[in-house]
Amino acid sequence: MPSFDCKVFNKIMRILSIFFLVSLCVASSLFSQSAKKTIRLDWVDSNPNQKKYQLSDKPTDSLSAVKFAQKLVLEMQSDGYLLASLDSFYSQKPSGWISLLFAGEQFEWARLSRGNLEKEILEKSGYREQFYQNKTLKISSWQKLSNNILNYFENNGYPFSILKLDSIRQNENQISASISHQKGPLILFDTLIIRGEATIRKDFLTKYIGWETGKPYSEQTARNAIKKLKSMTYLKSISEAKILFRQDKAFLSLELESAKSTQIDGILGVLLNENPITQERKPVITGRADIRLQNPFGRGKLIELQFQRIKIASQKFDIAYTHPNLLNTNLDVKVNLKYLKEDSLFINLNRILELTYRAGKSGNFSFLADVSDSRLTTSFAKNAPSELQNYTASEFSAYGIGWEWENTDNFLLPKKGWKLNLRLKIGNKDLKPSLTTDEPNYEEIYGDVALKSTQFVSEFTLSKFWQTGENTSLLTQLNSGKVFNENLFQNDLFRIGGLTSLRGFNENFFFVSAYSILTLEQRFFLSDESYFLLFYNQAYLESEVENFGFTDFPLGFGTGFSFRTQAGIFTFVYSLGKSENQPIDFRLSKIHFGLKSLF
Repeated sequence: MPSFDCKVFNKIMRILSIFFLVSLCVASSLFSQSAKKTIRLDWVDSNPNQKKYQLSDKPTDSLSAVKFAQKLVLEMQSDGYLLASLDSFYSQKPSGWISLLFAGEQFEWARLSRGNLEKEILEKSGYREQFYQNKTLKISSWQKLSNNILNYFENNGYPFSILKLDSIRQNENQISASISHQKGPLILFDTLIIRGEATIRKDFLTKYIGWETGKPYSEQTARNAIKKLKSMTYLKSISEAKILFRQDKAFLSLELESAKSTQIDGILGVLLNENPITQERKPVITGRADIRLQNPFGRGKLIELQFQRIKIASQKFDIAYTHPNLLNTNLDVKVNLKYLKEDSLFINLNRILELTYRAGKSGNFSFLADVSDSRLTTSFAKNAPSELQNYTASEFSAYGIGWEWENTDNFLLPKKGWKLNLRLKIGNKDLKPSLTTDEPNYEEIYGDVALKSTQFVSEFTLSKFWQTGENTSLLTQLNSGKVFNENLFQNDLFRIGGLTSLRGFNENFFFVSAYSILTLEQRFFLSDESYFLLFYNQAYLESEVENFGFTDFPLGFGTGFSFRTQAGIFTFVYSLGKSENQPIDFRLSKIHFGLKSLF
């Protein structure tokens, strides 16, 4: 077996190390010299704006240097130097390159007349005659005006309009021209062409996406219709939607199939319940179940059921029905019944009727009526401060408005765009005393208390998705809410905490009269339906309820992932939270997970 000579090996390694260091120094020197190369601009003629047209970029080779010089010429032409050109270009070693430029005269508009265009259309497009009289001829301003004119016609039935400059005349450095426009044929919206095995009524789909048969064609309306189609989770496009023009009519060709839209989302947990008498502890099943039936009859109807029991003595039950296109209009109607029993504190019952008008690119506007009844439970009244024992129930009848607007690249999992949700609600609140007016101490207890008052509730959510890479996205989000009333009780407050609001804390951990939550969430997409996330939540919470008041600045942070399996979409989030009463402790970490089945 051959022997290994350590001295020879060490000598070889020293030689390789010296070679590597020398190579590194040479490469660094070459790179430094390359980085210092610049373009020197020389002018054939005198240009009064030579200081304006300079290049801040430093090219690394002759090809990029030529491109930089040509980009400068285009910029000059856009500013009215129509005859600007790159006369010559040559290398100047070792500093870089020399570019010889010709500017020529800067041209002006003598006049730009409206030609055969109506004055009203031009004014809507941003045309003002004084802008085109003895003003610098800027190509960019004409491009903007022509785009505005063409956009007007393509959104008013004439998508094949042609626009050009006619009767062009030159007098020294002044240009006169006239706008010439050819409308083309009037195009009207016609029917949908639907292929595939989707269970959907054509009349419903036509109305829902806003493809109004017989109306003048609008490019913006057509784009919104295709975008609206992508947001309908119970339909799946087999191929891209196509707009076909035949005999002055526009058809929307769709190839659709029914997507898995019935959803069951469930979470199960186990808590130990201690019997106060026997001190025996028994496990109790807790959890949450959501059922969502979308498009059960082919007309886009939605039935939602939700049951939640996160704490042993707390229950929540919601049922909602949404009927789209009420009376064949853009109105959707939603009926909602909510029941909440919060531990041994109170019981709330809400009946909500909501009308939503779908206004296309302007978003969805809603009007709602909400009647809620609340009563304090017996155990709460016994343990409550004396001030609260005097009220056993309250009623809140309110009306409200809402606005939802979205402009994202993907309805379900966006990577870029905006979302906005605003809701305002105002109404009368009636407190129901536990004593009758004929009892002797009624005036003493209720004399200074306003049994009838006005209550105002506002909620606001603004989300911005920033695409930070091809497969990464940053979510920045602000959630805020405030309830105003002179007599607030716990059953009037927002409930904050958990997966959908402030992660790092138990579900509905905080009762607050005002809140603001800032969320930063970085998403790393593994595919269109799965991603890994890192998040941070910072909140401001406030409660103005007497004997329960506080101010806190809790925070939460953690990680998680979401991906599709054969059984559905599985979501897992691990989080830690810190508040005035909860330190950062891994023993207090929260794990949220759920499986959303689709079938």
